[in-house]
Amino acid sequence: MDPASGMQIGELSRRVGMSTHALRAWEKRYGLLRPTRTTGGYRIYSSADERRVLGVLALRDAGVPTAEAVLRVLSAQRAATLPASPAPGEAGTSGEVPAVFLALFARAVHAFDEAVAQAALDDLVASAGIEAAITDGILPALHRIGVDWESGEVTIGHEHFATQLVRRRLSSYSLTWGVGTGPVAVLGCPPGELHDITLLCFGVLLGRRGWRIRYLGADTPVSEIARAARATGASAVIVAATRDQVFAQAQVALGELAATYSTYLAGRGVDADLLTRTGAQSLPADLRAAAEQITETVAALC
Repeated sequence: MDPASGMQIGELSRRVGMSTHALRAWEKRYGLLRPTRTTGGYRIYSSADERRVLGVLALRDAGVPTAEAVLRVLSAQRAATLPASPAPGEAGTSGEVPAVFLALFARAVHAFDEAVAQAALDDLVASAGIEAAITDGILPALHRIGVDWESGEVTIGHEHFATQLVRRRLSSYSLTWGVGTGPVAVLGCPPGELHDITLLCFGVLLGRRGWRIRYLGADTPVSEIARAARATGASAVIVAATRDQVFAQAQVALGELAATYSTYLAGRGVDADLLTRTGAQSLPADLRAAAEQITETVAALC
C-alpha cells in the first residue's frame, strides 16, 4: 500500500470512534489490523483496516461478542477475495458475508456515511455476486431499515439515504436493458405506490436473463403501463405494490391490462382475491425464482 493513501492510527481512531489503545489491542490480539510501515517506522493503516473495524463494531452493536465478530469479518473478507464469483442464480460464497454486510450497512446508514456504505456494497457484490447480493443482502438491509423507521429508531432521511445508495448502485446494471433481441418486460408500480426499489431489483435479475426492460417505476397510471406494453410488444408486464389498497383502486384497469397482456402482480399487496378479480398471474416471493418462472414461461411459448 502506498503510505500516502493510508492513515496513521490517530486518524483511524477518529474515523471509527475508538481509542488508539483499543485499536492497538485489537491489532495485537486478533490480527484485525494489518498496517504497513513507512521508512521512518510509522504504522500506516488502510481503508480496508477501517472497514474491518467498522464491521466488528457493527456486529458488536447487534450483540455479537468481539471475538466472534472479528471471526465473522475476517471470514467475510476471505470470501470476498476468492478468485471466482458465483454464476448467475447461485448462492454467495459465504453465509457470513450477508450477515457482516447487514450490520455494517446499517451502521453506515445511521451515520449517513457514504464511503463506508459503498464499500460494504462493494464487498458484498464482489463476494456473493449481484443476484445473491440483492436477495440475501440488499433487500433484507432495506427491510430492516424500514422496520427501524416504523419503530422510530431511524428517520425518513435515513431510509431515503439507503434507498438512493442502492438505486445508484443498481443503475449500472440497467445500461444493457435496451440491448439485444430478448423478450420485452414492462415494469411499473400503480398510482399511489411510491416504493419501487424491489421492482428495480427484479428488473436487474430479468435483465441478466436476457430480457429487455422498459422500466416505468413508481406511481404510474395503469393506462401508461398498457401504452408501454402496446408500443413495445411486451411479452410480460409486471405491476408491483406494497399495499392492497393501491391494487384495489386500480383493479378495473389491471383487469383490462391482464385481458390483453401477460400480466403479473407482485408485492405484499397481492392476494388470491385480487388475482381472481383481475385475471392476472402471481409470482413467487423469491425474486430469483420469480425471474426464472417468467423466463421459462415465455421460452415455452416461443
